[in-house]
Amino acid sequence: MSVKEDQKPKKSALGARLVEQGLITEAQLAQGREDCGTVAVGARADLILIDLNAINNIPCYDLATALAYSVNTSNVLLTMCDGRILFENGEYTSIDIECLRFESRQIIRHYFD
Repeated sequence: MSVKEDQKPKKSALGARLVEQGLITEAQLAQGREDCGTVAVGARADLILIDLNAINNIPCYDLATALAYSVNTSNVLLTMCDGRILFENGEYTSIDIECLRFESRQIIRHYFD
């Protein structure tokens, strides 16, 4: 079954603006960097890989719309900052999660006594 051209979903300009603002502009503000949002030799390698085959992202007619409206944190496959992989395949590669949990519990314990 084919979809007629006039029945195909339209690309969302709003979705693209949300992605640009949420990913690029916020990264520039938070990190004080102007090199966010570029892929170029010498640029810092900050990126995320998203599973667009996850059920909540199907069908994906427009990447920007999917990123703005249907992708969630469970769809993140990989996170890289400055070329260093921080999260991959559901595991943090640079953080000792058990140690972090223990230390966090020690710090906040007195708040719940």
